[in-house]
Amino acid sequence: MSDNSMNKSALLIATVLTIAISVWAVDVYSDRTKQVITKTSVIFYDDWRCEYSCDSDRAQQFLLTPNQTLDVLRIQYEKDFMVIKVEHEDKTGWIIYDSHQVDLVDKKT
Repeated sequence: MSDNSMNKSALLIATVLTIAISVWAVDVYSDRTKQVITKTSVIFYDDWRCEYSCDSDRAQQFLLTPNQTLDVLRIQYEKDFMVIKVEHEDKTGWIIYDSHQVDLVDKKT
């Protein structure tokens, strides 16, 4: 390979990486502009990857009470559900989104 084609390849790789990192950063920032407000009791999980078996005791940390406001750290979209990473009393965990149990709103500035 000539130096010119290697420089073009390096520039292309750097451009693709810059775009990918920028898209990811905007996505994270967008998630962190949200809050969750609990309407009912909501289970706070250690790990969202338990998918459909999340009602097991091993994944459940505790129950959130109604009318709690939590800052969103990340939103994860799966095949047929959405999970939201939140922080509560210095613990980080996940809640499974259900519009009957929680509201997902923009943070008040």
